[in-house]
Order: sequence, then C-alpha cells, then structure tokens
Amino acid sequence: RRRRTAARLVVFHDGENCYLSNARDLDAGRLVKRTVERITAVCGLRGPPSVVDWLMFLPKNEPERIRHHPTDAAVEALLNAGVTYVRVGSKSGAVDTALKDAVARFSRRERALAGSTLVAILSGDRDFAGDLR
Repeated sequence: RRRRTAARLVVFHDGENCYLSNARDLDAGRLVKRTVERITAVCGLRGPPSVVDWLMFLPKNEPERIRHHPTDAAVEALLNAGVTYVRVGSKSGAVDTALKDAVARFSRRERALAGSTLVAILSGDRDFAGDLR
C-alpha cells in the first residue's frame, strides 16, 4: 500500500463529547502532539503534515463547575500548542451545531485543496456521520 502525504491536517474537536478532563497534570501540548502523530499513523501518512489547524469547540470553559472541562492551565497550554478555542453558546446542541457548520463552511471554501488536506473529527458521538456523507 502506497503511503500518502498531507500538507495540512485540520482537526475539528467536539470538546463536549470528546473531553480532555480537568486533571491538574494534563499535558495539553503533549496530548496535541501525540494525537496528531496517531492520526498520521492511522491514516498511513508518510510523515506529519506541515500545517495543523486544530479547532476545539466548547461552551464557556468552567472546570470548577463541569468536571469534563479542561483546567484554565490546560486551555492555555492548548492555545500555546496551536489549538483554536471556538467558544459556542451554552444551549443544548450548540457545540454540535457549530462544529457541523464549521465543517460545512470549510468543505465549501477549501474544496480546491482537498487532495492535500486531511480532515479529522474528534467526537464521542455520531451526530456528524449523516452530514459527512
């Protein structure tokens, strides 16, 4: 099987259903690096992409109130690792809706780059399967 390359990896992260936890010892930078490595390996890529855009969709971060929200220090480390925190409203389904809309916009806007771009959706639910087809 021929190994492929991808110039760009775009990660759409459902931070509500694929949560990071608020453990004090969470090494967010290492988590991002290892996740990109794992995506690269699973997809059979020859090496890591030269550009990684990681969008984490999450309502207002409240780790003191919601156990699965990352700590403020973890969010800061994620930002330092290049993750973009997309803050969405707190209504039920807001994360899923914002993520689906972002994927649809991205797909329309970046159609010409499809051959060199790998898209990964990190989520703990299957709300996106129908939209991706």
